[in-house]
Amino acid sequence: MGYALKAPCLDNDWGPPNYIQYRAVCYSDLQALYGERSLDERKFPYVVETSYEYPVLTGLEMWAASNFASTHKQFFIANLPFLGLSAILALAGLIGAVGPRPRVLWYALGSPLIFYAFHNWDLLAVAPLALGMWAWARRRDGWAAFSLGIGAAAKLFPGYAVPALLLARWREPDKDNPERRSRSSSSMPSALPTSVLIGTGFPIDSPVRGLRQAPG
Repeated sequence: MGYALKAPCLDNDWGPPNYIQYRAVCYSDLQALYGERSLDERKFPYVVETSYEYPVLTGLEMWAASNFASTHKQFFIANLPFLGLSAILALAGLIGAVGPRPRVLWYALGSPLIFYAFHNWDLLAVAPLALGMWAWARRRDGWAAFSLGIGAAAKLFPGYAVPALLLARWREPDKDNPERRSRSSSSMPSALPTSVLIGTGFPIDSPVRGLRQAPG
């Protein structure tokens, strides 16, 4: 259904007189940024092409998909396997975190996923966020931090879960267990170095862009 929503924009011209991207509600950054970020020239992100506003993992996925495309439509289609797999992993993470409850299906069938799955690259970060929640629910705080760090290297928002999960762990009934509190305190903050290490190999051409590209 998400693909069907975007389909009118794949075979019709954007802009005047019809502005199909707005009239058909099919606008997608996947197509809009293909030319604006020199993806049609397959320039390597952050090193050769410095206009990327996204954290490192998203930029690398965009570049990887561009190697299988020579048009806006082909670039859109080339992103589908990455985003589709991310959606499946996110669903698996939700099921692992809360169990196979009927309300989990609202994620797969809900309008936010239908409208936004192929609007941008957020699913690349939603998947590790959900997997991190799964690990946290199973008391694997180290793996949770690692997964959230990867998510923050794709988009910033998974990193925002780290302090909330750390506080939630401390407020559990056995919060007076010093050993477990110590493990949680040392494990969850490791999401930040995980995210930073992923992005250390990419130069930043200005302080402003650096803040926008920073993975964590």
